[in-house]
Amino acid sequence: MNLYQCNSTVFGTTAIKQAVVSQDGIIIVLTENNSIFYGRVKLKQLLKLEYGILPSDQIMLFFDILNRLYITKTDGTSVEKTLYPLANEVRSALYPETGCPFSYFVHNVEKDMYFMDMNERITLWAVVVYPITGTNQIDLYITGNEKIRYKHSMKKEHEARMMSENKTLTFYQDFDFLGKENYEDLKLNKSGLVVVELKPNKIHLSCPALTNTVNYISVGCPPGRQIRVKNKYVAGYDSSSTLTQSAFYDWDNLGCPILRENNLQNFQPELEMYDNDVLIKNVDANFVIWEENRRTDFSYTGTMEGAGCRQPAQTWNSMMTALPGENDPLRIWGPHNYVDCFADTTERYTDLSGQIYEIFNGTGPTKIIFSNDHNGIYIFEAWIIDPNYSFCLLSTRFAVESSGAVPERDMMPLLISVSAIMSAIILVVCWTYTIYRKQYNKELGLNE
Repeated sequence: MNLYQCNSTVFGTTAIKQAVVSQDGIIIVLTENNSIFYGRVKLKQLLKLEYGILPSDQIMLFFDILNRLYITKTDGTSVEKTLYPLANEVRSALYPETGCPFSYFVHNVEKDMYFMDMNERITLWAVVVYPITGTNQIDLYITGNEKIRYKHSMKKEHEARMMSENKTLTFYQDFDFLGKENYEDLKLNKSGLVVVELKPNKIHLSCPALTNTVNYISVGCPPGRQIRVKNKYVAGYDSSSTLTQSAFYDWDNLGCPILRENNLQNFQPELEMYDNDVLIKNVDANFVIWEENRRTDFSYTGTMEGAGCRQPAQTWNSMMTALPGENDPLRIWGPHNYVDCFADTTERYTDLSGQIYEIFNGTGPTKIIFSNDHNGIYIFEAWIIDPNYSFCLLSTRFAVESSGAVPERDMMPLLISVSAIMSAIILVVCWTYTIYRKQYNKELGLNE
């Protein structure tokens, strides 16, 4: 801490008695000999103020809610409170040097804490304007920069007798977590708190107080981040529909199932990302699904060749074979052990056209087709397996009701109806023939 316009022995051997800080960052230091010093947060300067206080006076300092400084003095029997003219005393102590090294400083920092996930960027900028006869610039201070990358640009302009410097910074993360054996540890090491400060290079006590020049970037899983299934297939739910296949259904957490009225149509789940209840974007990352009741009466339509794989892709069968005895599907197959089938390989595979591709994304060929010979409810859990998509373990549950099975017809009523109609026709024909025959014989007898 430098003592502005004071020599280094201003404190002497006296100790600090009290230090108070206002809500807008003003620091007041009171020593044991009742000397008062003025400073501000983020500045390495102290200014000695003069205000006719005896070293023997029993005084204390405090700020009220309006950031006004008061001095309380006691004589042992009573307390006297006095408003301290802080602004006037500061101007008087600074005289004749009252000019600030810059005329204008502004930035776009709007909050103290920013949250940044993988594939996200945060852009901050600041502008300082100062007289052309002086020098100044914007200094950047970063703590924890091993967790983040940034690039910056600077633009200087001058007009009339003023100079301006505009500095823009873009923070991002481009670390590759794919295929790393220590995925969980690496993800932990690359997440955490980053402190960023933007401020003018030259500043002292005569300048206006700076606000929000220090901000924090929390690199990791943002609070409230989640994924949900885009329920665009809902066509109204009829709870009285007949299910030929049944399962336990968690109404509280799953709500109404997605209704599939035609089992011959392919179904592709689409995911959306939310921060709490605010929609952020559609999910375009790779994800897989797991039927919680181990139902197998559905199939995938995509093939590895159709997806563009250059080597065999992972499947549920291959992942469970590699981890025998593991019962948690998220541990069997997840971002920690995902292998990209699109990577270049020297080995040539020619039999990928007939191998099922069980990974979903926004543009892939994989869809689900349900059995057409019965109805039922399927309870799925979906989660993202791309290790470079998010620090969060993003998963969601949803249900699908297939109700497009062709009903089996009972032929007995039809046979009875047809038999009855045919019998009636035969009876009518026989009765008509009998009447006609009698009439014919009668006419034949008269003619004889």
